[in-house]
Amino acid sequence: MTKNWKYEMKPLFEERMRKPLKDGGDFDAFEKISYTKSRNWIRANELKIDSDKLFQRLKKKWKVERPFPRHKEIIKELLGNK
Repeated sequence: MTKNWKYEMKPLFEERMRKPLKDGGDFDAFEKISYTKSRNWIRANELKIDSDKLFQRLKKKWKVERPFPRHKEIIKELLGNK
């Protein structure tokens, strides 16, 4: 796997992680995902602000969505600004 990140995984950590991920493909997938940017999630504290009001505010400046219809307080920021 081509490594194009700023730092190498520490040898002891890599050794410890390879044990439960015995299949080589599993470790490669773990290694790849551990260096990807995480998504931004927001959870509205409905004691302080209504989740619909927060969603409308955020929608003015960012691309956001509500991935869980039953949990409107959870909002996901999509990649890139508006």
